[in-house]
Amino acid sequence: MDPLENLGSLVRDAIASAITELRSDVDQRLEEFAVHLEMGLDRRLTVAEACEYYRIGRSTFDRLHADPDSGLREVVLRFGRRIVVPERAFEQWLRSRSPRPRRKRAR
Repeated sequence: MDPLENLGSLVRDAIASAITELRSDVDQRLEEFAVHLEMGLDRRLTVAEACEYYRIGRSTFDRLHADPDSGLREVVLRFGRRIVVPERAFEQWLRSRSPRPRRKRAR
């Protein structure tokens, strides 16, 4: 096989692989965007506000967020490094985890 043909084949394979990866990434981002649109009407809290409002320690929130089995990752929204907590979705998540209802702090 001619070295140029071999190089052309390698380049075509690399481009095809890159396109497949990009499509996968785009599909994932579109899926995340759709979830964000669904939660669009929900009031959004910062992590600090959610912790204070629902009387949860920040370290507890961080531990639960780091635990893939807790389900908290699916509730919160990430914008780069910033985490936003949709209030209604977070309340539903709390109710599903807690045997007793949580009381909100008076504002």
